[in-house]
Amino acid sequence: MVDLSARLLRSLVGAAISPPFLFVVATTAGLLLLRARPRLGRALILGSCALLYLLAIPAGSAALTRWVAGDDARAPLPSTAGGAAAIVVLAAEAQYAPERGELAAGEQTLGRLGVGARVARATGLPLLVSGGREDPDDAVSLAELMDRALREDFGLQARWLEPNSRNTHENAVESARILRAAGIDHVILATDAVHLPRARREFARVGIATDPAPASPPPPAATRGGLRQWWPCSAALHESERAIHEIAGLAALKFG
Repeated sequence: MVDLSARLLRSLVGAAISPPFLFVVATTAGLLLLRARPRLGRALILGSCALLYLLAIPAGSAALTRWVAGDDARAPLPSTAGGAAAIVVLAAEAQYAPERGELAAGEQTLGRLGVGARVARATGLPLLVSGGREDPDDAVSLAELMDRALREDFGLQARWLEPNSRNTHENAVESARILRAAGIDHVILATDAVHLPRARREFARVGIATDPAPASPPPPAATRGGLRQWWPCSAALHESERAIHEIAGLAALKFG
């Protein structure tokens, strides 16, 4: 019951600080304050609209993602094992596959698997895939879906499956148990570039050193150009939402 309440609270807080809900609340508050506090009301309305615009344009979302990802976004994919003894790929999401009539690894998860597979071929290191069930009623875990995708789409197979984790913290805790049992304390970590800073901190907290293998890195600022970069779109807003989610997670690690 306590665990369920904590998960519900995290979900509510996450929704409250993410676009567009946050801007709906701020704009509504501004409208309600227009008569009593006109300056504050106008500031809330204009400020929320301006911030929403910046987060909804590709140039703005890419800049935010680059800032959150930091140096991890610019890290080249490892071509040698270095000090690492395994590759860990973190799950993102599952999606219903009509051609299969069942769940399959989602697009974001496949992107991470692609990076993991590329590094595995270059280094010869074994793979660990980490991810539990998105819904308790799901028949299979994300780790099982990832292993299936590795075999069918990439011609590889995971050595270890971690099927119990529900979030990044549990990815690290549950993966560390498997890795330590195999005598491993240094891995290459494959996940989205914007997710790497938080994921690497979580693994460091459980005693596992990581080298970054970034998936979906944001484009360099020099390549952004044209009017389309200043035109709002849902894809950019989604990327901004993911970056804000990571900012909140990093803040929770630091202060929580």
